[in-house]
Amino acid sequence: MKPSLLIISDTIRSDLHRPLGLFKRFRVTHAYRQASYSDMTRADFAAVPAIQFRTPFELLKLLSSLKPSIVQLPEPTAGRRAAVTTAILLKPAKRLGAKLVVPFFENLPLEGKFSGLNLKLIQLVTRQVIRQADLLIYLNQGARRNLIKLGAPQAKLKRLFWGSWGTGEHFRPNSKIKNQNAKLKTVIYVGVISRRKGIEYLVEAMERVIKKLPKVQLWLVGPPGDFQPPRRTWIKVFGPVKNRQLPKFFQRATVSVLPSVSTQTWQEQVGMVNLQALACGTPVVTTRSGAIPEFVKGGEGVILVPEKNPAALARVLIKLLNLSPLKLKTFGLAGRKFAIRRYQVANNVKKAEQTLLRLLKN
Repeated sequence: MKPSLLIISDTIRSDLHRPLGLFKRFRVTHAYRQASYSDMTRADFAAVPAIQFRTPFELLKLLSSLKPSIVQLPEPTAGRRAAVTTAILLKPAKRLGAKLVVPFFENLPLEGKFSGLNLKLIQLVTRQVIRQADLLIYLNQGARRNLIKLGAPQAKLKRLFWGSWGTGEHFRPNSKIKNQNAKLKTVIYVGVISRRKGIEYLVEAMERVIKKLPKVQLWLVGPPGDFQPPRRTWIKVFGPVKNRQLPKFFQRATVSVLPSVSTQTWQEQVGMVNLQALACGTPVVTTRSGAIPEFVKGGEGVILVPEKNPAALARVLIKLLNLSPLKLKTFGLAGRKFAIRRYQVANNVKKAEQTLLRLLKN
């Protein structure tokens, strides 16, 4: 019988859950608290068993009934709720003989993001995790620094593209659509319409672009946040879109932009939409913000610009939008090759499985 893997998440999302169906060497169960993105479909839920929980104590019952070989606990540095859940589950999971795996995404210094009792709780639980977990997965260098600072031994640390998994088969170019839209210049932004995502700087940059290229459009795709886009004829707001519908937007776009900025309490941990756009062959303009430069490479379908710099953003957009269709396609396909080489979801799941199988042998 295959060993069992229980993954515990605070939030379930299509691109985080569906790839779990690619695990071949494990029986996977995904326990989640909420489906806050509202993008799960019946097919997503059918890919892998998903069990919703309300309290950590319901997870204790699930642990007892499943008796998993490996448990992936929530990231304690994600916040107080995740830290409490992890603290409650640590010893019971260990008593069952399960190997404990904990992923870390948070790349901000904990002392800057948290304060008071929350900081002390998160540091305390993270130190307990470091002592008791069998594998500490980090996705970016900021998360690694946090772990090292709290005493994590190098032997337990492993960098894996875990949780985000990568870009699925449905993120691919569609040359027919690109050819149809050769004369329609569209800049697309995908994500929450939020100031921390740099939307205000993108709009300011686009005001400059429109003066040079009046026929360009800006598409804003994602749920509303704390920024209200101005009413402009060249801005089109689509609202939330399910993950499986995103490729058709990237395929229709000339350039994808993620102009994120860092704040005291948040910064990009991956920048997943950049990788999805690249997999569709769509050139990307993004900022040197948070962990974004760790996951993309300038020149490989990507141009990086400074944060909060609408003038630089506008210059790059104008440069790309003025390229010939052939040069733009060549640049986009270089990005696709990069994304497929590094972020193909099936390959990343296979690497994760190999790591977990080695963990069981130890």
